Amino acid sequence: MKIWEQVKAKLLTPKRGTSPARQKMMILVAPVLVLVLLVVVVQAIKKAPGTAAKPSKKTSAAVAFDGKINWELPAVIPDNLRDPMVFGATGPDKETTSGPVVKGIVYSADNPCAVVGDRIVSAGDTVGGATIVKINPDSVEFSMGDKNWTQKVER
Repeated sequence: MKIWEQVKAKLLTPKRGTSPARQKMMILVAPVLVLVLLVVVVQAIKKAPGTAAKPSKKTSAAVAFDGKINWELPAVIPDNLRDPMVFGATGPDKETTSGPVVKGIVYSADNPCAVVGDRIVSAGDTVGGATIVKINPDSVEFSMGDKNWTQKVER
């Protein structure tokens, strides 16, 4: 009987700051919640194998596999494509000019710049023997010896 008194004192004596009514309610509710949890788990385990979707006759066709994979080689890359790993490379179907190629223009009134070939240039720079005379919003003026020409951005 002494053990029972010790268990009763531990369970029913509320901790400091807890009301005795709440302590008794928790002692009664905790075992009920454990039982409900066990029932739910057991029901879930029992239903799991029985509720598996059975294959219908329409989808039960088996696929025969002979153990060999029929790999197909992809087509070789055509020669008319450019190499994406080479900077500034052009494909054989694209015309290349003999002079510098203007690829882009960044225009501002005080410091216009252009991308010519693979360089960023401004007025006065020399590219491929041609001097850049002026950079306009949509074109670049070149000079080589006594020859002057204007070239627009190549698309």
